[in-house]
Amino acid sequence: MKDVFARLASDFLSAIVFLVIYLITDNVILATSVAIAGAIAQVIYARVRKQQLNYMTYASLVLVVVLGTITLLTNDPRFMLAKPSIAHFAIGAIMLKRGWMLRYVPPIVVATIPEYVTVAGYAWAALMFALGAGTIAAAATGDLKLWAFYVSFVLIGAKLLAFAIQYVVFRQTIFSRVRAARVAPAFATLSGDKTIGSARQDALYDRPSVRGYQDRSGSVNQYARGELGMAVDGNWNLTMSTPMGERNATLSLKSSGGTLTGTQGADGNSTEIFDGSVSGDDIAWKVSITNPMPLTLDFTGTVAGDGISGEMGIGPMGSFPFTGKRA
Repeated sequence: MKDVFARLASDFLSAIVFLVIYLITDNVILATSVAIAGAIAQVIYARVRKQQLNYMTYASLVLVVVLGTITLLTNDPRFMLAKPSIAHFAIGAIMLKRGWMLRYVPPIVVATIPEYVTVAGYAWAALMFALGAGTIAAAATGDLKLWAFYVSFVLIGAKLLAFAIQYVVFRQTIFSRVRAARVAPAFATLSGDKTIGSARQDALYDRPSVRGYQDRSGSVNQYARGELGMAVDGNWNLTMSTPMGERNATLSLKSSGGTLTGTQGADGNSTEIFDGSVSGDDIAWKVSITNPMPLTLDFTGTVAGDGISGEMGIGPMGSFPFTGKRA
């Protein structure tokens, strides 16, 4: 928060200097000249300190010089007072880029409610345009007290209020979706959903036995033949319950002793799994993804015949159920 206020003070420094000197001296030429000199000094100071200057810093300098020059030529302070509006319009235009906010919010927000983040980005753009228009309206009145109140309280207060509303909406929506994602599979199982309960039903029919066991097809299953280590080998189609709904993936596994290797893919992309292990019909592995954000998914599950079921850990978001069928 300290950095935010520091940046705001830096962005508005020339306008603040202009206002203070103008109120003290009632001299437009002096106030404008000092404001221009202050803006140039800001850039020189940053260069001397070897601080990185972005596009907005140079754009702000150009605005101060141009609007300051017009103020000197017309002897009208309203041009200088209108400077903050142009900055708001420029920022609003940048915020019109779809999804710009996704890189500035926590991973759990991106993973759970990306569509809300996109809408919020457009809402922020609209707010910037509205505040910019309000700045021009306040400057056009020529009332320095009104302009000072607007810049000091309305501009900052509106942004703080918007941030607070966004925080509350995001928080409540994330909690609701996470709860729904965890509860839905339980209701599906209770209602007899074959997809969710299939792996569990397979476990009841095809559980391995020391004496050997025949499955529903009448043949001795792979567990009874002593192929415990190879039960997981092959290709699988996974269905994962997440806060954003069901997601599908493909999984190719190969066991060697207690080690599990293979690849997992989704949406045309595939990556190697790691930290894989197998013990009887219990398996575990991890996989790193980059879309919609960098995350490590931690899978633990049980293989039962041609079915697989278990939980997928998604970092701070908790664990969610997954099921799979042999391909």
